[in-house]
Amino acid sequence: MAYQAGIAEGTLHLAKILDRFLIGCGIPEETADGMHFRAAAGNTGNGRIRQIFGTTATVTETWTLTFTSSTAFNVSGSVSGAAAAGTVGVAYANTWIEFLVEQGGILFLAGDVLTIGMTRSPLITASPSQVWIRRNPSDVGTPGARNQKQIYEGPGLAGTDAILVGIDTPDDALTPAQEYLRVIGLATFSGANPFYAQVGYSGVNSPSSPSWIHRMPYWLVGNGRRWSVVFRVGWFWYHTLAGGFLDPIALPGEWPYPLFVGGSNYGGFEYDENSGATSPWCNPASEAVGGTASTLRIRDWENTWHQVINWGSTLLTHSDTADEFHVWPFWEEQNNTGGEYSRGFWGAVMEGPKGEFPLMPLTLLRGEGTNQGILASIPMAYWTTAGSRAHGNSDPTNEALRGAHRLLLPEDEILAGGSRFKVFPMEFGRFTRKNAWALRLE
Repeated sequence: MAYQAGIAEGTLHLAKILDRFLIGCGIPEETADGMHFRAAAGNTGNGRIRQIFGTTATVTETWTLTFTSSTAFNVSGSVSGAAAAGTVGVAYANTWIEFLVEQGGILFLAGDVLTIGMTRSPLITASPSQVWIRRNPSDVGTPGARNQKQIYEGPGLAGTDAILVGIDTPDDALTPAQEYLRVIGLATFSGANPFYAQVGYSGVNSPSSPSWIHRMPYWLVGNGRRWSVVFRVGWFWYHTLAGGFLDPIALPGEWPYPLFVGGSNYGGFEYDENSGATSPWCNPASEAVGGTASTLRIRDWENTWHQVINWGSTLLTHSDTADEFHVWPFWEEQNNTGGEYSRGFWGAVMEGPKGEFPLMPLTLLRGEGTNQGILASIPMAYWTTAGSRAHGNSDPTNEALRGAHRLLLPEDEILAGGSRFKVFPMEFGRFTRKNAWALRLE
């Protein structure tokens, strides 16, 4: 699994990060401030490096920028060696790396040093390769402009699949607070067809995620089979986007194309919209039961797209006849305007006796009707608790209790089985001991 984290500078930058990640470009080293570079202790200038991207030729190494004046610098890689010199304020690119150096309030001086750590993409180093291939629809759009439409084909883990997922940056945003990314799934690709006219397209209500033009911390994971990104808009609005294959609990012939696409809502909502239409894809929401829109959609063995729904803005109750899909563990009934919350015993689960937090793999179910069963697991996403045994009903944002009893907050990390997991709210704009999930980072 490849992992990348940092700060995106708006919707188009995030779309470019996703693009470079999927096609196997090198990954910038994660730093505490999310800026992906380090300044030497004795520097005079306080400028920064932005827009750092690897290429498919990137190797694992450290790049050193040594200033020869306030506006010029030499560039050298610890493995690749000396490269062309660069100029402050001018986009730089060589075979292995791209970036932009900007002046700060204090100018750089000769002898100042900046460094960038780069890692070769695990998607390229995997055997067989797990790199996704760009597929251009007829209306692909202009690189760097709004309304880009790009389709990606993933090879799966064995290199034998053709997993088709598309990402769009629609141009119908009314304000910077209404920008968004949309994800679609499809069955086959044709370069002669527009983005939204591909065979097996997941529909007009395909999931999307609101964003904006400002800085957004992000966490991105993926392999040749699936990918997911979480990004924060503002202080506490966490949005998600994902696509690829699930891991079916069935034979391949029973579910030959277990495709899913997920987001935080399904189009046109502002980033701080808090309604039954907004929820992370791993706890999918919809405004209405039986409709065609939700934050998670799956393509079944009969080549039909279904919405997956755990809750909504109207009270949801399971019927004896409805053909319902859910992600488990789930609420039996929920309403964000006054209905009852019930997660059974899950709501009472706390951390273990040694302070360890449980991680429960999220599972796709067909919950009612005549075709009940466990369909697939979602191995990137895990339910967890933010609660403490000592203070099970306490607010996890209470700093005093958090320090004494290991209460979790969004963006905390859990270490389990040698892997890292990043914690996020399971509900939009709300974080309690019952409502947390974790993204597996490695």
